[in-house]
Amino acid sequence: MPRLLKRWYVWLGLVLVLGFAGSVALICSGRGRITQANFDRIQDRMSIEDVEAILWKDDGLWTFVGGGTRISSHRWDSGPNWVRVDFVDAIVDDKELHLATTWETLQWHAKKGAEKLGILKPVHSPLDDVMD
Repeated sequence: MPRLLKRWYVWLGLVLVLGFAGSVALICSGRGRITQANFDRIQDRMSIEDVEAILWKDDGLWTFVGGGTRISSHRWDSGPNWVRVDFVDAIVDDKELHLATTWETLQWHAKKGAEKLGILKPVHSPLDDVMD
């Protein structure tokens, strides 16, 4: 085995395979609807339906009703990228965007691939309990 690792073609093959996997991950990750342009289209005073027309239908993260005012927060996830929009009485009040860096995107795809292969167990989030 130590002799095999001294061969240049083994290392070249490893670099090519990793480069190909990284390229595929980056190409596939750019196909989401969460972009800076779509985020900029979301304006204050828009309704939930208007935002869902830009992104897609969402069930919401949480809702609070108090004093006749309904406050809800919605989050749209597409890979490592996400948009959070807060609504007050079904009207946009606040919004936040996270566009992942190249490194974050590669880490996200590597983690999801490891979970699919059974190498890594999915991490349980406290938000999973809220969403159910």
